[in-house]
Amino acid sequence: MASLVKIAPRSKLGSMALAAAVICLVGGGCARARYYQATKLPPELLMPPVENVRTVDLSRLATASVSNDLIAAGDVLQVNIETGYAAEDDSSLVVRVGEDGIANVPLIGRLPLASLRLVGAEQAIGAAAVDRHVFRNPTVTVVMKQKQVNKVMVIGAVENPGVYELPRGSSSLLSAIVAAGGLGDEAGTTVQIRRSALSRGPNAPPLDRVTPAGFRQPAPAVQQVSYHVDLIEASKQDRADHHLQDGDVVMVQRRDLQPFDVIGLVSKPGRFELPPNKELYLLDALAMAGGVSTQWADKIHVTRQSRDQAQPVVIVVSIKEAKRHGKGNLRLGPGDVVSVEGTPTTLVTDAIKVVAPYSITALIPFIW
Repeated sequence: MASLVKIAPRSKLGSMALAAAVICLVGGGCARARYYQATKLPPELLMPPVENVRTVDLSRLATASVSNDLIAAGDVLQVNIETGYAAEDDSSLVVRVGEDGIANVPLIGRLPLASLRLVGAEQAIGAAAVDRHVFRNPTVTVVMKQKQVNKVMVIGAVENPGVYELPRGSSSLLSAIVAAGGLGDEAGTTVQIRRSALSRGPNAPPLDRVTPAGFRQPAPAVQQVSYHVDLIEASKQDRADHHLQDGDVVMVQRRDLQPFDVIGLVSKPGRFELPPNKELYLLDALAMAGGVSTQWADKIHVTRQSRDQAQPVVIVVSIKEAKRHGKGNLRLGPGDVVSVEGTPTTLVTDAIKVVAPYSITALIPFIW
């Protein structure tokens, strides 16, 4: 009598499951789902390989390297001019190259120095001094005193978020990521670049007219512009020029959570997360759920939402085939539901465990 009391709850559960199955079949609620064998799965239902963003070739995100002696807008130069006469006639000047590439060298005047190397700047300054009758035969030496830099903030899924100074001529997206210590473990494949664009106020006078006395220029409005870069796609392009500007913010977005579920005859059913930058297969998922709760479980249903079909599909998998054949060990993806199904064998063995837990080992060979 005691054994009947123990069996009753399980019998009730089995009856409820059977009733649900009958209702499902009669009512047609399960007819919508299409069933596929794991070993004969069409390509469109296979999960694509996982792209590891930390191992992709990001060298295409780098801009062309710029030599340290190449003069650019904003650079500060030390210009020494020796006239060959009295020492007091010699001069040592500090010159800044304007945003238009023009440098105003005292006594000599305005000269386009941007895009010249230091040797070329020395020749240009010396030639201008002679042509403009400032010096007869000067010796000019130009030294790079300070390179112009862009201050870029790098945040998000990087090892060391912060503000970094990058040479203006080499302010590439790759340089910013490398300066921040590289991508973090939770990095996704998308990077957002935010840029502030200053706009003049609507009541500001035109730039080509005289400003009226007493006019107060309103503070410029700051407009935030941004665009996204897919690191995987950018690594496949022949050239991906993503040059950063001063004040840009680089946001390496974190990987979205990619959950999947394991239910049914497992020791620890529940929701799990796919590991980042790593492929997860069916047998791995069972291990994460503590393994099957009974050694006689073999049938698995993997419910998967296909992009091409409105209704999810059900992939039938055998644990034995998954262990023997690679095709049976499915690669899982976000949203998959792995259900270890009960079978007549598992129902009978569960009942025998309740009725005669000590004789189960002797009875199994006769029912298997």
